[in-house]
Amino acid sequence: MPVALAAFLFCLWWYARNSYRVPFGRSSVQANKSLVRGWLGVVYFGALLGVGLLTEMSTPLVWAGAIYSVVTGPAAAAAYGLGFGVGRSSPAIAGAFLGPGVRDPHRVGLFVVSDLRSRLRWPGLAASTLGVLTAAALLSGAIHCC
Repeated sequence: MPVALAAFLFCLWWYARNSYRVPFGRSSVQANKSLVRGWLGVVYFGALLGVGLLTEMSTPLVWAGAIYSVVTGPAAAAAYGLGFGVGRSSPAIAGAFLGPGVRDPHRVGLFVVSDLRSRLRWPGLAASTLGVLTAAALLSGAIHCC
């Protein structure tokens, strides 16, 4: 649990510094453009975004959440992975059903990385604070998990 606490403390520091480049995130890389063609390309792109750790990230909470869920246990890790995958790939999944003009992978990538990044600064700071408080409470024994 100390590793998870450290990860969330890093997130607080990252948001307080008003940073934009996430450590260990791939800069300006979303997908191999030669593979993003047709329905299978949309599925590939959505799966790649859903994993999250293999693409450009707009917040270090991706890493902190993954670390926290692995430390907490397999059930938490599975729930985090499923929830993150669905949430992160939802723009690509929506694009697959909305038609050719909307499912352009470049536009989806710009929306996820650029547009959402600026809109989610305060919610990210709040989530980081909640993560620090939860990890500290679990570490101190104030609350018990599993």
